[in-house]
Amino acid sequence: MTESEIRKAIDTCRKGANVKLEFERPAHLRAKYRGMPMFKRTLMTIRVGVDHDTRIEVQAARENGDAPAENAGLSGCEWLVEGLLLRAIKTGEIQLRVEPSINANEKPKSVYFVREAGIETPVNKEEYRDILLGSEFAVNKRSGCFNLGIKGILSLHNTVAAVDEDETEAEAEAAN
Repeated sequence: MTESEIRKAIDTCRKGANVKLEFERPAHLRAKYRGMPMFKRTLMTIRVGVDHDTRIEVQAARENGDAPAENAGLSGCEWLVEGLLLRAIKTGEIQLRVEPSINANEKPKSVYFVREAGIETPVNKEEYRDILLGSEFAVNKRSGCFNLGIKGILSLHNTVAAVDEDETEAEAEAAN
């Protein structure tokens, strides 16, 4: 998504509400397979606009000394929209700050696929165990906030990223 698309999407989300997010990223591949057009697409329920300092886990960590008494902010990033959008200072990448759904029944659903000549073919990640890094098979027990680069976000809430016409034409030409 573009920055303007993501801003429109977050404007439609109530703070702390559970919303659907779909994003994709290149699969983490072993060195000799880098460049292979394999991707991971994930659909999950997240919450946006949650005030980090008011989370029960954060307050408990501050009380027992596991976290600093005061929020020191994020290093290497600057807020564009407080609690929602950040920009990485070194790369300029814009990121969305999200938190997994608090609903225990809402598990992320991921699919791996290979994209060649604009055609996406789903693959079983177990069949690619020798190609993928071990991190692709690790159990994710993420419970706190995390950042996602907005370029990988395909849809947020009811907003879908626009298709880049130049990219679509290039894929069609490659297929011919």
